[in-house]
Amino acid sequence: MMLQWTVIALFLATAQHIGSVSARFNSPTPGAGRGSYQRAIPATGELQEDSLRAIREFLRGHKFRLDRPIAVQDIYYVVTAFRMSDNERLAVPVVQVADSFAIMHEPWQFGSWDPVAVRWLSFGGDATDGLIITFDDPFEGILGSHTFRIDGRHLMATHHDGGDSCRPAELRDLEGDGKTELIWYTEDPSGGDCASSCHFALRGDRFDLTAGWVNVSEWSGQEWVGAEARYPDFYADLADRYRAIGDWLSERGEFRPCDNLYWLKDRGIFDRWAVRAAALAEEKR
Repeated sequence: MMLQWTVIALFLATAQHIGSVSARFNSPTPGAGRGSYQRAIPATGELQEDSLRAIREFLRGHKFRLDRPIAVQDIYYVVTAFRMSDNERLAVPVVQVADSFAIMHEPWQFGSWDPVAVRWLSFGGDATDGLIITFDDPFEGILGSHTFRIDGRHLMATHHDGGDSCRPAELRDLEGDGKTELIWYTEDPSGGDCASSCHFALRGDRFDLTAGWVNVSEWSGQEWVGAEARYPDFYADLADRYRAIGDWLSERGEFRPCDNLYWLKDRGIFDRWAVRAAALAEEKR
């Protein structure tokens, strides 16, 4: 399977897809939920005709034919381009350096599936210092977020979702203080069966969740660091939602999308996650 390329935050849903995507990102990625995207930079930006012309000429010198810009912020660009040798479409991150440009990372291969978001952003301050690329197509098994930090003329990977996630990681400002937190999902019991009607029901407005544990990390300036115990209100709310899902699973009614699933025979898993979240909520009180 193949990928497409944004904040940046990027992520994958099955072990098979994770392997192929990680290989492509390393050899050559709108969340929902409580909180807000106050630090996220819009996925598109102003690109003047002279800048577009200069990038086109720069890429031609590297044997690429410009397709279009998909993320623009300050001196940073992500564009799609066709490699002249085989006409393959790639995503190329570029930074302006004096009167020229530099390619910040080996181009990414998206194939037929574009990401739902590609954005330059600020992880911890006012200056643009990161990128997020997010895929969210559970039907194709292409799901996950990748984040990168800017290191001079280069991009360094800081996060990618694993195969035990059926919801891409998100960047939020949980406390409205201008600081960005990374919300990422693990421990999904389905083994990558992310297109089930049960997953869609859980991700809907009623619960705004997924079958899995929710992690919170803070930006240290260089990497994402686990910080679950610092957000008691978030985990108190999470505990309530886990309990609500447990109650819903035990109800009788016509619409029962989570019945008879081989990976959800253990209905007590949401109650155990609720206990775990409640314990985190109490740590700082």
